[in-house]
Amino acid sequence: MSFRYMTFVKNYYLWTMRDYPLLNKMTFAGTMYGLGDALYQKIEGNEKLDWKRILKMSAFGAAVFGPLGHYWYNFLDHRYPTTTTRHILTKVAFDQLVFAPPYYTLFFFSMSMWEGRGFEGSKKEVKEKILHTLVCDYAVWPGIQWINFKWLPSSARVLFVSGVSVGWNAFLSKMQHNPPSGGHEKEHKTLNTEIVQKSS
Repeated sequence: MSFRYMTFVKNYYLWTMRDYPLLNKMTFAGTMYGLGDALYQKIEGNEKLDWKRILKMSAFGAAVFGPLGHYWYNFLDHRYPTTTTRHILTKVAFDQLVFAPPYYTLFFFSMSMWEGRGFEGSKKEVKEKILHTLVCDYAVWPGIQWINFKWLPSSARVLFVSGVSVGWNAFLSKMQHNPPSGGHEKEHKTLNTEIVQKSS
């Protein structure tokens, strides 16, 4: 049974990678977002997983990051096609300064709307969380994206980012469900450390 399942997953991956690359990236991104949320739920100490929450994260990864990443990386690679230092630095800068801020804004706003916080409540969520998230992003992702743009083919970029970001997705889940504030800063720093250690 397990062997048949693994064979099916392998064949599905190879088939979609060849014939339906966007579907491939959506599926993989959705899976990694769900795994990230499950990881954070375990760090929280939940004995039973909240599958509704996992499905929401998976849906966002599949429906938003998969397509956005697919077209964004294609654009960057078309505009800056070489692996020279100048082109790589330019792509990393664009990714961090142009893509990241609106992407995280969309993430927190849409997830908050989905959780029933309304338009004004969702705007407040974005305002409270976006700066802390970006600071953490800029400490983690430039080096990862350097590897991505330097060594990997364009077709593998979304898959690479989705794969290595399980821990980061756990961090996003933490930010979404437990935003940092005042007296809780030490607690959240500890959680950030636990997430990195358990995902590495």
